[in-house]
Amino acid sequence: MPFICTFQLNNGAISASDEVVFKRYIDGSFGAYHSHNVPIAEVVVNGRSGFIYSNGPGFPSTLGKLEPGDVITPETKIAYFAADGDDIPYGRPYAVIRFD
Repeated sequence: MPFICTFQLNNGAISASDEVVFKRYIDGSFGAYHSHNVPIAEVVVNGRSGFIYSNGPGFPSTLGKLEPGDVITPETKIAYFAADGDDIPYGRPYAVIRFD
């Protein structure tokens, strides 16, 4: 059964001292099921360019309400995704940062 979940940098994805600034959504990652991690947003982390990735298989469905320049915290609702119960990253971050 699919569940709707929120992409967040929760469960230790970032530390309290990290500054994560939103740049833009990666629109092409939304609206389709992905069996692998996909980039959902471009960010600047402590002055370094990077991307927020999904952290498991799922269907990135809806953009959040972030605007360029917004600061992202572990509580920030970045976007939304649907996933089967077994694919939800329980106890792990729902999204992670990568520097590609």
